[in-house]
Amino acid sequence: MRILPIWLVICVAVQSGPIAANLLRNGGFEELVPVATVYVGDKWQFAEGMASAGWLYNDSGPGLATVMKENAPEGNRFLRLQDGWMFQLLNHPADYREDLGIRGKVRGTGRLDLVVYLYERATGKYLVMETLQSLDLDTNQWQDLDHVYNCLNDKVMRLAFHVKGTMDLDALEVTIEKRTKPFVAEEGGMRGAPKVFIEELVVPEDAASSATEMRVGHAGIKILLEAENGSKRTLTIKPFSSISPPSRSQTESILLPDAGIELAELKLRWYIRPNLAMLKPPARKELVKQWAQLPSPLTRQFSVKFQHLAGNVVCRLDNMYAGIVLRDSRLKSMTFIVNPGSAVGKTSFDFSTDAAGCFPVDIARLDRPGEFADAEVELDKPSIHPRIAFLPPTAANLDLGVTLTQGSVYMAYTHRSAFDGLRESFLFTVPSAQYARAWVLCAVEDAPEKDVAITARLTRFVSKGSYSGRGRDCLADTTVELPRGGDLPGKGISRVGTVTVKGKQRPLYLVEMTLKSGDIQDLLFYERGKKLRGTYTRIGPYLDFELLGRLRSQDRPHPFGDGRYFPDSGAVSGVHVFGVTLEETPVEMEVRQMRSGNIFHDDERPALTVALRPRVDGDYRLSWVIRDVDAREVGSGSKHVELMAVDGE
Repeated sequence: MRILPIWLVICVAVQSGPIAANLLRNGGFEELVPVATVYVGDKWQFAEGMASAGWLYNDSGPGLATVMKENAPEGNRFLRLQDGWMFQLLNHPADYREDLGIRGKVRGTGRLDLVVYLYERATGKYLVMETLQSLDLDTNQWQDLDHVYNCLNDKVMRLAFHVKGTMDLDALEVTIEKRTKPFVAEEGGMRGAPKVFIEELVVPEDAASSATEMRVGHAGIKILLEAENGSKRTLTIKPFSSISPPSRSQTESILLPDAGIELAELKLRWYIRPNLAMLKPPARKELVKQWAQLPSPLTRQFSVKFQHLAGNVVCRLDNMYAGIVLRDSRLKSMTFIVNPGSAVGKTSFDFSTDAAGCFPVDIARLDRPGEFADAEVELDKPSIHPRIAFLPPTAANLDLGVTLTQGSVYMAYTHRSAFDGLRESFLFTVPSAQYARAWVLCAVEDAPEKDVAITARLTRFVSKGSYSGRGRDCLADTTVELPRGGDLPGKGISRVGTVTVKGKQRPLYLVEMTLKSGDIQDLLFYERGKKLRGTYTRIGPYLDFELLGRLRSQDRPHPFGDGRYFPDSGAVSGVHVFGVTLEETPVEMEVRQMRSGNIFHDDERPALTVALRPRVDGDYRLSWVIRDVDAREVGSGSKHVELMAVDGE
């Protein structure tokens, strides 16, 4: 259970006159007062009954505070904090919109989180907590703490220091730092500076999307978005650290610095290094050993894209769908606040729009080619399909054979997300919609011992603690077998090109996979708003789309175990995927119950309600088949309906 800090925040007076050089009172811990003057609880402990003036202590994180009197880096005293949270209100001007420099000296063993809590100035209402920086230390030498915080609005801010372990603190200061135009250096098309700099962009009225390359340091980058209707949104993009949870062979949690990149306001964490909480202990232990050698988020260059989609503005993080950021309007302008250690590249605008009802999935960022490395793709015709849009296929492809180890490697299988950085998963986040088909471009290896099945899955996994995840019936899986060698393609499979690997040619197939969206209509229509269940509910409605090989048959029928969602470890897939587009149904169909559980008494007429919501105008035929509990057909019928999108449901 997460305990939020509860503090009384009274915000009436606005500071006037000169601004103090240090917004923190007693940042050097030289001034001591009796404990009763600053703390009235019973959870904290204070050595010698004295506490540092100006500081408050949170009972949600109690600890031991000791003022030390020798060998301070500055002045005569420093503070030793063991396992505690202490904080202080920052009395900066309400209209201040530039930067605060946060600095100090720190040493010790454990973890220090530098945290801000924001409150409404008029009411004192708690809004949000943001971790600015996490330090993992094991040293008796004083280290510099140095961070920049960008003030964007009129919010009361409390600065907090969260300590796990034992940390010494001294010379803490928060200073007003007016922005001056720094020298901005450019290297490899990326612009950075030793001080904060700002870039402002106006979005062309006819632009369909914008894309900006960037790299983030510890202080990150803030993006201020303004819509044409006047609404605004701030996104903070910065690195985060994670932990390796305890196990039988690991008695304590291990801090793993610089695990990935987060969108703080959306509570979305993109793991550049794998999310070890998803792995079983042996795989986790091995990656902990390799952690420092794994790719770092501090050197990762990626794109942030804003796209107009269905009347809203959506975000794509490194071409991964990251949800709705502005509703019912278009994007008017963007402001980038670039902190030291971060860099931005040029922003490009795209004026073409995607085909309506199609969502091309970008597979290139998960490129795992295996035997098809350096593949050359040649299409028979310029257009793959007359009405389905695809991203142009390249050498990048997904070897579905790597997915067969999922059952032996993953601990929390239905807790996964597309942002977990798991190398055995080809998992993508897509906008929530009733998808009718997945159109997949793929080729097959010649090896006779390899399997030729491909599985497409729609669901929305949930990682919200131990008792989350999804049941087997919440996974809509479709499996199709592809032709091998000289075999003729079956129904829904057509040859559209050639894949050449090391001089050998193989057919490139377009596979039409019918998706079972009707099996998960509760995820689509019931789990909405506050009822939305998923790992990243702040990004709005979404689904998880996954590509795998052949799945296991039912090998363990039991209420607490169902192995059918795992790939079959005995069937190594030889299928390689070069492109995917999801197609929405032209008419969204929701089947509603008229009685709970569709249970009717003898004198009641069995019936269902079907709601139709057209996306495309047209004449349609609604057909139905009625079966009893033994799957015997007991009725059927059809009805012609003329539907107009403007009429709604």
